[in-house]
Amino acid sequence: MRSALLLLLATLVIMLGVLEGASRWIFADVTSTADGTSFFGKRWLRQYEGPLNAHGFREREIEAKPPGVLRVVVVGDSFTYGQGIAREDRLTERLDVILGPAVEVYNFGIFGANYPEHATIMATAIDVAEPDFVILQWYTNDMQPPDAQRGGASYLAGPLHPHLNPHSALYFLANTAFMRVQRAVGLAPTFGDQFAPFHDPKSAEARDARARLERVLDIAREAATPHGIILWPSVGVRVRADDFMGEEALISQVLDVCHDRSLPCLDLRPALRVVPIDDSLTVNQFDTHPNALANQHAAEATARWLRRHLPSLPGQAPGGEAQAVDPRLPSRAFASR
Repeated sequence: MRSALLLLLATLVIMLGVLEGASRWIFADVTSTADGTSFFGKRWLRQYEGPLNAHGFREREIEAKPPGVLRVVVVGDSFTYGQGIAREDRLTERLDVILGPAVEVYNFGIFGANYPEHATIMATAIDVAEPDFVILQWYTNDMQPPDAQRGGASYLAGPLHPHLNPHSALYFLANTAFMRVQRAVGLAPTFGDQFAPFHDPKSAEARDARARLERVLDIAREAATPHGIILWPSVGVRVRADDFMGEEALISQVLDVCHDRSLPCLDLRPALRVVPIDDSLTVNQFDTHPNALANQHAAEATARWLRRHLPSLPGQAPGGEAQAVDPRLPSRAFASR
C-alpha cells in the first residue's frame, strides 16, 4: 500500500512537472499579466522594467530644467507606468518624440496608484520637476477608495496563492481560468460590477470619488501649475454591455469636473476607436493594459491637445492657440481626423 502511494505521488509530481514545462513553452511569448505578480509578470519585470530613478519612478533622473525648454510631466497609475510594455513604447516617450527637443516629458506613473496616491505623486512631480504643465492620466479604477477590495474572486490555492503565483506558469493559468468561471457564474463581481455604485453621480460613492479627484487637482492649482486630464477608456474586449455603459458614465463624471473647473481635458475614446474594440490594443490575452499601438494613438492625440492649450509648444499653427473646445465634448477636436 505504501509503495502504491509513493508511486502515485511520484507520478503526480512528474505529471505536474511536465505540465509546468509545457505551460512555459506554449506561452513563451507571454511576458506580462495584468497584476504583475504572476510567473509571467515577474518575467516582464526582469526583462523590461529597468532601473528606477532616485524618486522611485520608472524614469530617467530628473535634471535641472534647461533654459528655453518646456517641461511636461504625466502623473498616473499602471497606464502611465507602462505595465507590460517597454519604456520607449509608453505614451510619455512617444509624446517626447512627437513634440521634439524643445519639450521634455517626464513619467511619474506608479503601478496600482489611485486618487490618494495621485495626490502624493502630483506634489512630488511639481516639487522635483518644476513642470510647465502637468497631465493627470485617468482610468476607471482610479475612483476606487483606498480601502477597496479589488477583484473579489477567490484564489484557487487560497493562502498558498502568494507562493505559487510568482513561480508557476501552470498555476497562473489554472487560477486565471478558475477566477473567470467564478465571474461567469456570478460568484464574483466583474470589473464593471465593482463600479456600479459610482454610476449615479449623486450617489455617496460618486461624490466621495469626485472629492478625492478634486483634492488631487487642488495641489496643482495651489502651486499655480497649469494642468489637465487625459482619460483612458478600456481598450480590450468588453465581456458585458453593462460594463461598457458604466465606463461611459464614469468618464462623463470626470468630464463634468473638467467643465466645472474650466480645466483642459482630453477624452481618448475618439483617438482609440480607430480600430475595432477587440484585443488589438492590449498587451496580450492576460494583460489588458494598453500596448505600444494604443500608446502611439494616445500620444498623437495628446500632442494635438497640448498644442491647443500650450501655444508656446513647437508645432503650434500660426495665429496662436486653437479655438477652445468644451471638455465635455472632446470628440469634436478629432472630427477631422
